[in-house]
Amino acid sequence: MKEKLTAVFLLLVMTILTPLSEYGAYAYDSNYIFDASASLSDSDRAKFFRIIANAISDDYTSEIRDAVSDISSSGKEVLEENGFISGSNVAPMEEVFLAISQIMDPGGDYRDGYDGDSFFWVGVDIGKDDDSSNEARKKCIEISEYLFESLPGEVKEGDFARYGGTAEGGKLVRDILTETFGQGDICSKYYKGSGRFEIVLPDNFLESANRALKQDVDDPLVLDLDHEEAIQAFIDVFNQKINDNGDALDAKDIAAKLQIVEIIGGGSSGGDHGAVAEDKEEEGIITKWEDEDSAHVQNNVGFVVQKDTSSETLKVNVDEEQLEDEVARVIDTMAAQEQQGDLQSQGELFVDLGSVENGHTEIGIPVGALEAALESDVSLRFKGNNVEIIMPVENVDRDSTVMRMEVDKEEDTAKLADSIARTLQQNENMPQIKQAITLNLCCVHAGGHEDMMSNFEKEMDIEIDLSHTGIDPKRAVLVSVCCDDSNEQAMEIVGSKIVGGKLVAHVSRAGTYALIQRDLHFADVQDHWSHQYVDSLGCKGVLSGYSGGSFNPDGLVTRAEFARMMVMATDCRQAEGADFSDIGSHWAKECIETAHANGFIKGYDDGTFRPDKTISRAEMALMAARAVKAKENYVDVPEFKDGDLIPAWADTGVEKSVGTGLMEGDTKGLFNPQGYTTRGEAAAVIYRIFYKDI
Repeated sequence: MKEKLTAVFLLLVMTILTPLSEYGAYAYDSNYIFDASASLSDSDRAKFFRIIANAISDDYTSEIRDAVSDISSSGKEVLEENGFISGSNVAPMEEVFLAISQIMDPGGDYRDGYDGDSFFWVGVDIGKDDDSSNEARKKCIEISEYLFESLPGEVKEGDFARYGGTAEGGKLVRDILTETFGQGDICSKYYKGSGRFEIVLPDNFLESANRALKQDVDDPLVLDLDHEEAIQAFIDVFNQKINDNGDALDAKDIAAKLQIVEIIGGGSSGGDHGAVAEDKEEEGIITKWEDEDSAHVQNNVGFVVQKDTSSETLKVNVDEEQLEDEVARVIDTMAAQEQQGDLQSQGELFVDLGSVENGHTEIGIPVGALEAALESDVSLRFKGNNVEIIMPVENVDRDSTVMRMEVDKEEDTAKLADSIARTLQQNENMPQIKQAITLNLCCVHAGGHEDMMSNFEKEMDIEIDLSHTGIDPKRAVLVSVCCDDSNEQAMEIVGSKIVGGKLVAHVSRAGTYALIQRDLHFADVQDHWSHQYVDSLGCKGVLSGYSGGSFNPDGLVTRAEFARMMVMATDCRQAEGADFSDIGSHWAKECIETAHANGFIKGYDDGTFRPDKTISRAEMALMAARAVKAKENYVDVPEFKDGDLIPAWADTGVEKSVGTGLMEGDTKGLFNPQGYTTRGEAAAVIYRIFYKDI
């Protein structure tokens, strides 16, 4: 049974007290976000009020059902056990949102029981430096008690009762807020490509909230990843309202001024970033800046495609003349960008097939139209339903006339399940198979001769939008599945990283690929503080345990082990070239070389890496900061009592790792830079790195 505290976070922390409604949220204990929101200009405050006013409603049913449909069965179980939903009945969950509407707009008729001041104006009064501020704080207590009474009985009378009644619950929420939200915490994201704004949980939410829950009780409640997912369902109701109302851009502007937003696809929060150019669209070409040195150029003109839907096979042929013209425009834009300085440009031709109902799809790509792109870094992106396949032009056979991409939907997953079952680990149950495709690439030559391409010249990417799949994103992976009786591994993870709501995989050969939700647990971490990090990363294939299904969370981590963890967490492509004298036959040689090529590790002055040396916290901080390329979106960290023990070479790494929320000091104000790192501690840091862009 899941513990019943979820509702308190769902309601008080992540609805009213979200990045968009944090104005006045810290009525009880001032902290960074309250101080920042109180300094908003009158026009920004008016903009904020308008966003909230647009989001409140007397009907949340469709948004709730959409949000619930997107979470996993374990996330739904949390909502069921807390009394928010019962099968298709979402009325108890809607009751909470109606209570929020009522306290925002007391003049409305959303829910009985509250006719006091609007939370809007209570928030304004809190920011004043006079007696009205104290009065507003009292009103906030009245509001919190009203909201608490809107919760299902399962919550009020369940495990939460161990903390006391309504007043004690309010105090607990205030403590959680103080722990969870501080300067530098990113709790919203804005996607420049789609223009979508999303409220998200801070990276360290579970750890911070659980720390607050340990107070004053012998048997504290513990939140885990299932609770976090259920909380996100509540958040996503408001996300839908904000985006459907066209308020995403204004929401991003307010969040940016509070320094609580990460901007995906060119720039991020935290002020002036100088060298990063703005994304732009002109003459059907979109240029997206990944950073100050790299631009992504994509056509934005719908391709003319001929579709033959007369049979079970969908045959698609891209118009050769238009493709040739679009290639030329993308190449010209890339060249113009590169002439502006020492820049790298990537080009992409985007073909949207729309809704595809057929079980088999064949896409014909005229090779002649791609001639100008064959010497450039250009890819073709094909999208059908929730799947996108990106093919670099290096995979084009120049001697062929047409490249044909074939994609089959695998509706019968029984054979896949048999193959997957052969390679399950000792501590792993049978996963859920959510979706599967078979991908092939064929070279068609003049005269009709065809050659199937088993291995690709350059890896192709598969991206799957996880919306409406019902999969738990923190246990979702894409695997290659070998269904014959050969000696090949029957199941191999090819993608686990999620970026912008899409699972991204790199595949090097034709074959069958399945989207699955893994059910893997390490026996010796279930009662350990790190279990939510370890189990999730174990499912993703980022961390591995030992024979017998153990993880040994209190064991120490070597430099080689941490290098491997970082490579797996950052989805780096394999690279070579590290000239360390002591890794020649080491088991982690490839990962060490890849980590070095990506700038995560440097090694020692004597030319060694010392892979089997236990890693210190100072070393981990420096490597972690390099892995996330922490440049500007971090804040000054508190003075640690043992700050003089931090080596000079690690100063910046510690500052960035702590400032970006990857690491923190202990309750005594110590960082302990020379202390060794346990596997559980490393898992927590790697977890934050891995999910930084989700």
